Amino acid sequence: MPELKLDCPTAPNDTGAYRIAWTVPEGATVTLTEDGAKIYEGPDAATTVSGRREGTYEYALAVADAKASCTVQVAPPSMGLTFALFLVGFAISASTIAFVVRGHRQHRRGEIG
Repeated sequence: MPELKLDCPTAPNDTGAYRIAWTVPEGATVTLTEDGAKIYEGPDAATTVSGRREGTYEYALAVADAKASCTVQVAPPSMGLTFALFLVGFAISASTIAFVVRGHRQHRRGEIG
């Protein structure tokens, strides 16, 4: 029976996109399932999963008679982080608008270029 190693992200994922990698004997064909549904079959040593909504996903890797499994949790970012990023974006946008308006006024008065 071949020795398998399946690596999934351990920290909760907030994007719904992540990489799952595995170590298997060279040349082996693997089957990767997500919650019982096949999502990959072939000789590669990793795959990228994307578009996953909030929830917990169970992955199982099978090569011949050997199996390995892991779990990935997808959770949205905290509201505090979301609000902080919104404020940073707002501050940058407001500063850019103020800079452009100020430069336009100076240009119209002949103070610059």
